[in-house]
Amino acid sequence: MEESPDIEDLSEIGDNTAKKLHDCGYETIESLATAKSKDIQKAIEIGESKAKKIIDEAKSMSEGGPIRNGRRNSRKKKRCRMDLNGKR
Repeated sequence: MEESPDIEDLSEIGDNTAKKLHDCGYETIESLATAKSKDIQKAIEIGESKAKKIIDEAKSMSEGGPIRNGRRNSRKKKRCRMDLNGKR
């Protein structure tokens, strides 16, 4: 049986972001998939664009998104840092 993905499996989520999300009560892919963009923005102090990417990828994974290297990942391979490297 396949293991359920964790929020750390999202390409947009690094270790620090995952900790912040856990601290705010977002512990599953499903909790992120059903979250509102503004709530995620406030919780981890990110821009609207990144919040939407997180939610979209979580929705894809909760619906059985693609698996690569034995883990579920979105088609986006880049990992964003908390400072977003100037990208929003």
